[in-house]
Amino acid sequence: DTTTTADDASDPCVNDLSLSGSESADASIEPGTFWADAGPHPDNTVDYDRTLELALAQALADTEAHHGEPLDAMGRRIEFWIVGMGKLGARELNVSSDIDLIYVYEDEGEGRLTAAGGEPPGARAVSFHEYFSFVAKRLYALVGDVTDEGFVFRVDLALRPNGNSGPPVVSLAMLEEYFLVQGREWERFAW
Repeated sequence: DTTTTADDASDPCVNDLSLSGSESADASIEPGTFWADAGPHPDNTVDYDRTLELALAQALADTEAHHGEPLDAMGRRIEFWIVGMGKLGARELNVSSDIDLIYVYEDEGEGRLTAAGGEPPGARAVSFHEYFSFVAKRLYALVGDVTDEGFVFRVDLALRPNGNSGPPVVSLAMLEEYFLVQGREWERFAW
């Protein structure tokens, strides 16, 4: 499985989508060359991973700008991860593949929705589940929505706990409970 975290957004290689000399499978590819310009990469999931990292960074930034940071009672940031399953997780993507994703956040609890300039009048406590649901919606809008230009990925969230009837995001505790109480053997095996 592949996992992307919000911390990946601070990685300079992620932000500019460029190759470093050590990443190049072909010594003739110069640093700073974009994958699209360099031809197909032997592991095309690198492109998918990087695209998801950039989209996650943007979705988190957009949500944070509107609602504030997801902080626990001790002021520690709550993490959010994208888990790639299926062909993405196995690194067997092809041009017609959809990407199977599961969105997981670190901890239950709640924070405050605050605007960038401070807490607006009438701000209310919001669960981390609700906060990261906003992130997931924004992420889908960035990579899954069909626009006039097309779409980035066909995103499938059906492998999440409880399938399409389950919530789009789950906490680590929710995920663990699901596997212990309801998870089928093939689901446990996939993880």
